[in-house]
Amino acid sequence: MYGGIMKKLKFKNGYKLIKTDKIDTVLFQFFFPIECDFRKNIYIEILNNILCTTNEDFKEKDDYEKEALKMCLLTSDLHRVKFGNTVLIKYTFEVPKENLIKDYNIFDSFKFAIDSLIKPDVKDSKFNQYNFDIEKKYLISKYEQRDKNINSSNSRTLFDIIDYEEKLGLSKKHAIDALNSLNNEEMYEYYLKNIKNNKPFIYVYGDIEESTVNELFNKFYPLDGSDIEFVKDYICNIKDVKEDKYEIKTNFNQTELDLVYQTEVTEENYYLLGLVSEFLSSRENDLVFKTLRTKYNLVYEANVSAYPRFGFMYIRALIQDKNIEKAKKLIDEIFDDLTNKEKVTEYLNNVNKYIEYDLLKKQDSLFYEIDNMIDDDLELLYLEKVIEKYKNITVDEVISFVNNIRKTSEIIFRGKNYEN
Repeated sequence: MYGGIMKKLKFKNGYKLIKTDKIDTVLFQFFFPIECDFRKNIYIEILNNILCTTNEDFKEKDDYEKEALKMCLLTSDLHRVKFGNTVLIKYTFEVPKENLIKDYNIFDSFKFAIDSLIKPDVKDSKFNQYNFDIEKKYLISKYEQRDKNINSSNSRTLFDIIDYEEKLGLSKKHAIDALNSLNNEEMYEYYLKNIKNNKPFIYVYGDIEESTVNELFNKFYPLDGSDIEFVKDYICNIKDVKEDKYEIKTNFNQTELDLVYQTEVTEENYYLLGLVSEFLSSRENDLVFKTLRTKYNLVYEANVSAYPRFGFMYIRALIQDKNIEKAKKLIDEIFDDLTNKEKVTEYLNNVNKYIEYDLLKKQDSLFYEIDNMIDDDLELLYLEKVIEKYKNITVDEVISFVNNIRKTSEIIFRGKNYEN
């Protein structure tokens, strides 16, 4: 995982059943490991809109919706799950448990959901062209709309600056090029490779007997128990931002200040960066907002976003131009406070208190058992692991980490009313 050593995760083409009487439904979750290809993975969003709204028997969305209602298919969804450079397609659907609804047949409902996945509306080795064209046009339009919103527009530009090697995703320009180059035949090939002819590992959650689950899969989606392996490539060091200052003119009224901080990605730094972001932006601590907004009223809003898998975080503030220098000075002072043993002790105690409460809330979730099992199997850092790690982090470790965080860039998105 670290130091260039890549671990492989191993699964079986089968299912794990987590029995529970917490819910009156049965939840099925399929995970298909795929390659990390930012351009082609755009197809997943279109596939969701096609596979979960039509199939070979119900080619019109209205007809499909009526049949889904008749079959008691409560929800269905296909989307991408990404951890660093490890990517999975996740297909989820939920149906009522048996003996809950009069004349309901779980076999009919399961078959309908599976047919949507493996029997789409296809002709001449491509999906229904009319539906593809609509979904492509919608996706392009949705992407273009982001430039009309200050948050999404500035964020895209910010990520182009931080992630100039495109390790987190495509740049704005390359994303637009990828969207325009989408074609139906290639999407069908992508679907065959990554879904229809791919082998998933599966989780089943609900009040259902194992014998029934076996019968469902044997009848409609046979599993062969073969090995599934994929690389656990969850973290990645990205290079420091190229320039320490950027000033970008925008067509928005408000000015935005972004300060970027970077560190090397190691196992220890993964947790420490997450912890420092908790100090800066969460609940009892919330140092950035409380300082810039509550105490000094310098900003309209302020927040912190952290990406521990990639070793960076940034502080973002919507601000009047005249307040920028004072805000920067106060943020530097906040980081100075993070080298004060007494204050760090207080901040650390605050975090450990409220994440214990977060765990209580999580354990009361209807889906706690399945979420925990999936996180554990994928070796993700679920809340229990984070709590254990945070409790073992010392004040001296925090201070040492803060002293080694690099402020690598300052980006100012100037509002259109700015005057020199």
